Amino acid sequence: MARYQFIITILAITFICMINGIPPAEGAITAVGDFSPDPLCGSNGIVTSSMYIPDYYNTEAWLWVTEGDTLTTEQASYIAQLTAAKGSVYLTDSTWIANGAVFLSSQFSSVSTVGLDNATWEVYGNMAMAQNDNGIVNVNASNGSYWYVENTTRIASDDDTEVNITLNDSIWDAYGMVYLSIDGFFPSDGYGTININTNSVMDCVNGMYVGDKGTFNLDGGELTLHSETRWNGTISITSNGGSINVVIGPYLADMYAIELYDSLDFSNGTINITFEPDFVEYPIETYDLFDPMDSTDLSTILSTADEILTPPGWILDLSTGILSFLPIQDCLLGPGVAATTICQDTHDYDSDGDVDLEDFAEYQRIYAD
Repeated sequence: MARYQFIITILAITFICMINGIPPAEGAITAVGDFSPDPLCGSNGIVTSSMYIPDYYNTEAWLWVTEGDTLTTEQASYIAQLTAAKGSVYLTDSTWIANGAVFLSSQFSSVSTVGLDNATWEVYGNMAMAQNDNGIVNVNASNGSYWYVENTTRIASDDDTEVNITLNDSIWDAYGMVYLSIDGFFPSDGYGTININTNSVMDCVNGMYVGDKGTFNLDGGELTLHSETRWNGTISITSNGGSINVVIGPYLADMYAIELYDSLDFSNGTINITFEPDFVEYPIETYDLFDPMDSTDLSTILSTADEILTPPGWILDLSTGILSFLPIQDCLLGPGVAATTICQDTHDYDSDGDVDLEDFAEYQRIYAD
């Protein structure tokens, strides 16, 4: 009788650990449930074939990587690939390097969970989250975690899908294009929500398309945009604030702009415009940063922000979305006439409080070809 009680106790502990995302046994890489390949990997932590968590429909599987170990997947990884499957991956003080694509909740009514706790997740292939009806995906990164995706990320691209991504004191470096609640260039009927909380940053390097059911919630976090963005949907910024960082560089300056729809409201937030550190800006140029879509009143949308910060000497026209260098002619009031703060910061080269012909001569010397 005691033997059976012991077995029941072990099973109960295992079940409780699964629910709470805690590995039920010692070991840096632990898999439980219906998974493939089996064994998952050798002592080197490398999975050479495609990984399935689980590998059958209507089943469950869990994977934990802990104790500073590194899981490397050389081929595609499928978390909850098949119908009604449930798959969970938890990384604690550890690393997952995915050299192939990663697919979360690929089929009908599948559910995926990924939890990062002081962990690193590097994906060098494409990512797709919730690709079929009623698919659900939850990704939670916390405690100084870092998440990198080199290629395209598709989020909630099919009908009735639901994806929730939450960053707490973490960074998501989305290097490739991000599609949120959109299927190609068309809005999807899927709900994609990204929560960017305190001390967290989502960094979009090569652009982002957001459908009308895509939502960004900022609670003290930052969303950074370096390239083409087509932004429909919703943004909600709490009283803790949030920052939309627009970084001008080779892509955003020369080819694309940020397209805004009238559904956007930047209340409680700051729009911070800067230049890439290695990008040379020229005062003779202008940068078309924001474009209105449909009948959008661009000035009304931009004016909802609590503050719009521009690089020193540059001004943003809210009605056109064009950033331009403050012309010296607008400041040239002559000697002894106090210049405005922005004129002093930009064109008072001899720091005497006015902008006169001596400053104009220095301006010519600086910017002459």
